[in-house]
Amino acid sequence: MNSLAARKQALVVESELYRQSLAREFAILNRASVQLRRGVKFLRWLRPILLVAPIVGSIIGFGSRPQKTPSRGWGKWWGLALGGWRLYRRALSFLNHFAAKRNSPARSVRTRFRELTL
Repeated sequence: MNSLAARKQALVVESELYRQSLAREFAILNRASVQLRRGVKFLRWLRPILLVAPIVGSIIGFGSRPQKTPSRGWGKWWGLALGGWRLYRRALSFLNHFAAKRNSPARSVRTRFRELTL
């Protein structure tokens, strides 16, 4: 009987050590996740730059291949106007999509409860 009681006591001590070890590991994991969130939060200021950089780069001409015959006169301005019109159309549809969502609070309530009717 004494050996069973001693083994039981040893198992209780071992499980307590494992419990403390697990609590310590959870604390380390929690601290690491807080640091990760801080790092990601720090990089949020890059979001506007990443959205605007391709547009600005295409306007300035970074990353474009050199043309075989440079366009001159009206051809140059026609190309710029066409590119601007395409950019305007894309941006307008993109912004209208978000404006419609923002201006419709009832829509967000219905989508939250999966009762969206179009």
